[in-house]
Amino acid sequence: MADRTTIMAKAALESYIQGLLDAVSLHRAYSAFAKSSEILVATAKLMATNLVLILGSELLLTRGLLPLSHAYGAWLYAAAGSSYELSDSWLEATVDLSIKLLYYVTWLAPIWGLVWTTNLSAYSEIASKAYTLGGNKPVAQKIEEVAQETMYHKIFFVVLLLQKYAVQLVPFVGRYAGFAFSLLLASLYAFEYAWSMQGVPISKRLSYIEHNWAYFAGFGTPTVMATFFLPLFVSLAVYASIFPFCILLATNSAAITSAHAAHQRCLRVDVPKLPAFQPTYTGVNRVLRWVERNFGVSASRMRAWR
Repeated sequence: MADRTTIMAKAALESYIQGLLDAVSLHRAYSAFAKSSEILVATAKLMATNLVLILGSELLLTRGLLPLSHAYGAWLYAAAGSSYELSDSWLEATVDLSIKLLYYVTWLAPIWGLVWTTNLSAYSEIASKAYTLGGNKPVAQKIEEVAQETMYHKIFFVVLLLQKYAVQLVPFVGRYAGFAFSLLLASLYAFEYAWSMQGVPISKRLSYIEHNWAYFAGFGTPTVMATFFLPLFVSLAVYASIFPFCILLATNSAAITSAHAAHQRCLRVDVPKLPAFQPTYTGVNRVLRWVERNFGVSASRMRAWR
């Protein structure tokens, strides 16, 4: 028993390292840039947009508006002849919170929504061109199927994010479990585009990641390490900027499989499956089936878990 556990742990570690190496093999991304100027230009525009607008807006708040309000408050105290330390005042915390909320609601959140819409279009363009560089052709799908799958994906990924934040709320272990879940989530996002163009059903994509969790945890490590501990909007800006590289590296990795091979394992040893996505997948499908039964809305693109 101990020997088998050691063998599985070694195999999982090797698979994790392979995923990590694939995620930092930037020469593969540079190769795509060299072959396609369109990919290079789209990536450059996307990085500039996110770093300038989102990261710049966050810096304007933290390095501009908040220090300015502190200086103004100190001036008011000085003008009143008060020696009270503004930094110790409840008023400073209240004013800071008010400024942040006003700034986020009136500027940063709306501008992020617009930028994210642009990001999604750019990601699809980059993924499509990267996928076809090697002579691959996307699987043909009917317009109705594409629309239904797109809607399903939006619902599914929103619930996945909610699952991630819910996991992080668990006392003591939540932060660590949320970090681990983020590793697989980052990989899922990166590989989604290529798998979608291959026509791999979402159930097989999730099952493939769950069976090969060590590899995909390794692949997601650089992205999560670069973003997990940052403030929200800074994290979003950094993530959006590096995500094109994730797509390019995922598209050119050995883990990209066809729909017929999506249950195969990357590991040589049968490491136990990690059902990280099953709660969300099962829950979303049950809700959609309930909607279909009670409101007659078609949910024909749903796949049974297998």
